Order: sequence, then structure tokens, then C-alpha cells
Amino acid sequence: MLSIIVCLAFAAGTGNAQQVMPPVMTYVPDSSGGLHPVLGIAGAASIGGALNVGFGIHDVFIPPAHDYLLATTDGSSWPTLINVRDGNVTAQSIQQDGSAIDHVELSPTGSAAALFSASEGRIYVFRNLAASPALLGEFQIGELGNVSAYGISDSGKSVIAGVFDGNAGALFLINTGEKPRLLASIRHASAIQFLRQSDAAVIADDVDNKIYGFMGGPIFPIAGEQDGIAAPVAIAVAADNSKAFVINSGSQSVTKIGPDGIVAEPVHCDCTLTGLHATSTDSVFRVTDFSGGPVVLFDGNSRVPRMLLVPAGSQN
Repeated sequence: MLSIIVCLAFAAGTGNAQQVMPPVMTYVPDSSGGLHPVLGIAGAASIGGALNVGFGIHDVFIPPAHDYLLATTDGSSWPTLINVRDGNVTAQSIQQDGSAIDHVELSPTGSAAALFSASEGRIYVFRNLAASPALLGEFQIGELGNVSAYGISDSGKSVIAGVFDGNAGALFLINTGEKPRLLASIRHASAIQFLRQSDAAVIADDVDNKIYGFMGGPIFPIAGEQDGIAAPVAIAVAADNSKAFVINSGSQSVTKIGPDGIVAEPVHCDCTLTGLHATSTDSVFRVTDFSGGPVVLFDGNSRVPRMLLVPAGSQN
């Protein structure tokens, strides 16, 4: 395994050692390849200056504890593993072979990462990314069909994959060492998220505008168009598995599904929602990208779910 270690300091933050820095909620890439910390807390946060990582970053995948980052970068067909500790950036290649990685999914806590290569029809699963990354195993899913969405469990031993043939789709459960099991026919799986430390999952269909649950048996409907579900494209879950959150690309809104399947009114945003990107605060997610102006957080913790603007701070 090729390993490159690059130790670099923050481009900003050259104050004295006594300076108290605000907590880091998450990190966000910018349109020119930089990577910025989101500093503070929900409702009182700002975007800090870019870290000096030494290469351009296109996209970043961050677990709730933000104890590591996986970033797609210039010049690499595999994501790069990045750690930020005490103001220093450590970058390491985890590439296994000559295949190209087309998609990355993290498990709910980030304990496992699933890297999908469409050309190989294979998912590579990694564990222990925060300390000593190790390839846990591989899932061959190419023979199932064209993959439209997939999710990985926190154990790294179970994958649910949705496939689509252009007209209809299907859901499969694949456990380590077992043959794929057909779970259900589904129009078009667009997002799949396991619950934390669980084999249960939540599944979105962006053609039928439905959210389904899976608890080991047949899938079952949780929410639909009557609840404001409109072209759902992303799902996230709360730390205690009591709530799920859904991005509706058809209405640029986020739907909160609470205990007992109670669905709240969608929270709309006059913006382009790009995903439910985890922060260090439970049920608070970055939902827009950064292009120099404010980014938007969705706060699912408040009594009434809300959108929060995060302005860009000093970029020097």
C-alpha cells in the first residue's frame, strides 16, 4: 500500500499558543480545491480559512466524529485519507489496485467506508480509518446490475445495494461470505442508510417518492408524497436512531421522520441542497456547498427543524 505522509500547518491560525480556537463542526471544500473548517456551534458558526493540504480537493466525506476525512483529489482515481490533528494535516493513500473509485459511502458512525468501482463491479470496505486503515473485505456486486445506490453497515459486514435496468429496480442485501439476497422490487433506489450499530436500514426511492424501512424482513413504507417526499436523494439518521432525515431534491427541502414514523412538515430552503453532510453535532448537517458565500446547515435538533446560515469568516 502506497503511503504518503504530508504534515502541514493551517494556512490561517498563526496566533499565539494561548489562543482558544472554536470547535470544528466539520470541513467543507470550496470550488477552487481548498478545504475549510466550519468553526463554532450550530447557530453561531463561521467558515474558516483554507487548510494548506498541498493538493486540490473535489469532494470530501466526513464521519460525525470528523476523526478522518476521505477526499477525492487531483491526480488520483482513489480517495485520499486525511487526518487533521492539532492544526496539522496528514494525507495518506489507501489505493489497493489500478481500478477507479466512482462513489464513496460511509457507515452511519463512520466506522466503515465503502468505495465502489463501477468498472470492477466491486465495493472495497475499509475499517479503522482514523488510526490504521485496513481493507476489511470486498463485495462483488457488478453481476446484480447497474448500481443506483448502496449503503454500508457500521460493522462493515453488510451492504444493501439498489440496482436499476432503466425501467425498474431491485434491492439486494449482501452479507460477508453469503450470496446476495433479493429484498424487494423497487422503482429506483436513490439513497440507502443503515441505522447506527444495526442491520436495519432506511431506503429512498426517487421515482415513486417513497421512503422505506428494513428491519430484517420485507421492506415497509414509512413516508411518501402525501408527507412531502419529492425526489429524495439523501438520508441520514440521528445518533440514537430515533430520527431520520431526507433531502427532497424535487422541492429543495429536508423532511424529518421522528419516532413511530411521525413525519414533520418539510423544511424548505431557497438554495440548492447537495447532501446531508454530518457535523460533530448530532442531527445537524451541512446541506449546501461552499463557493465563497454562506453555507447552510440543517438543524434537526431544535423543536422545530430549521435552516441556519453559516457565513464565511476571515479567509486570511
